[in-house]
Amino acid sequence: MIMSRDVLILSSSYLPLNTVSFKRAYKMWAKSLSSDDYKVDVISEYENITLNVFGEKMNAPAILRIGHQQQINTNKKLFKAFNRINIWTRDEGSCQYCNKEIPISEMHWDHVIPRAHGGKTVWENIVCCCRLCNAKKADRELKECGLKLKRKPTAPYSDCTLYKSIHNRMRRTTNSFPHDSWKDYLNWYKD
Repeated sequence: MIMSRDVLILSSSYLPLNTVSFKRAYKMWAKSLSSDDYKVDVISEYENITLNVFGEKMNAPAILRIGHQQQINTNKKLFKAFNRINIWTRDEGSCQYCNKEIPISEMHWDHVIPRAHGGKTVWENIVCCCRLCNAKKADRELKECGLKLKRKPTAPYSDCTLYKSIHNRMRRTTNSFPHDSWKDYLNWYKD
């Protein structure tokens, strides 16, 4: 049975990145034949599945390695998702101006630099605040309204690294291994 996602893609350092269809894998491989800057190596092939390539039969790839890709820092920490609950959690459920505890259902978020003054809706410019402080600040800068931040807002890191994120995604999306060679690269596989 041919699945829709059945070619394992590895980074230049042989770390699993994704799975793709035969069609996508073939396009990647074909591009590498016509470009010096784009390198894709076939690491393993399916012996029982052949493709017709320009009138010539060849085995379908089971694993491709992207050789042109720069090294990936797989231990790099990822940022948490930007959403209301993570802003409330980062700010410990309290107004960043008056320090009042706020239930998430009553939380307002405030742009430290107002959008009217070019402020963006990003981790470093959004804080949790109460209704009264939000109304007091309105569309003004901090110095104009007399409010002070409890602490400078920053983007919080997730407890997940890039490698763990890829690993978790692949675990959720890969139900079975169509080729035994995948086991060498997916160390979480259990018989």
